[in-house]
Amino acid sequence: MTVEWRYRDRFGKPSVGTFGQGEVTMNENPRDIYTASVFHFVTARIPATPRKSRLLEAGCGDGDLALRLRNAGYDILGLDNCPSAIAAAAAKGIPVARCDFLDYAGGPFDAVLFTMSLHHMWPLAETLDHAHRLLKPGGLLLAEDFDCERVNEATLHWYDGILRMLAAAGLSEELQTGIRPAGTSLLEQWRQDHRHEPPLNTGDQMIRNVADRFDLIKTLRGPYFYRGFCYKVAATERGRRIAGILHAQECRLTGAGVVLSTGLRMIARKAVA
Repeated sequence: MTVEWRYRDRFGKPSVGTFGQGEVTMNENPRDIYTASVFHFVTARIPATPRKSRLLEAGCGDGDLALRLRNAGYDILGLDNCPSAIAAAAAKGIPVARCDFLDYAGGPFDAVLFTMSLHHMWPLAETLDHAHRLLKPGGLLLAEDFDCERVNEATLHWYDGILRMLAAAGLSEELQTGIRPAGTSLLEQWRQDHRHEPPLNTGDQMIRNVADRFDLIKTLRGPYFYRGFCYKVAATERGRRIAGILHAQECRLTGAGVVLSTGLRMIARKAVA
């Protein structure tokens, strides 16, 4: 499966594409395979030169992505409300702010990047209104996320089977194998695990709310579960190879329609005037 770069169809409507294979190289550490994929997504759309683009990453976590972007020439600020995550990002030399997204009052930015965070943002409408205020005219909103409703039993059985295989082979440092009460399906367990208060924002909700406030240029569907492999498999040379193989496998399976494309990316632009 190849990455789809075309933003608009011939009728000027938002384009829907795919992402995945071809974004990372096989010389990454397991965790960095995912980071490299998101880095590719961002840098393909926002130039670092001739002047530094100013980015805000909402949900920067430990700063892995922000560090890559800074080293590539971007002026980036990481935002998170987790003390340990902010400390880890700051230790890497990343400018950070510890606060809720709705409480941040800086800007303006060339781009606001939500990294696996928009599905948690509540209220969603207010979050996107605030992102709109933080952006310069013509600025980009980029979202790297997942659609919690875009799963089925076949997809979850594939993922659960891989996790159990990694555990049996002694290749996982951290593993959750979907242990569930007797008679509970993997889909039912997934829904229980993703039941939050307030509820997680679904893919449809995120797309609709972004389109209400921005020019929604493109939505992309692609792999998601490999991210768990990258963080769960042991950080060894063998673990790196396995994570890369599993990423490529999910790309092929989603491209063929064998498992669902749970990953979701969005590209949207604030109007110039």
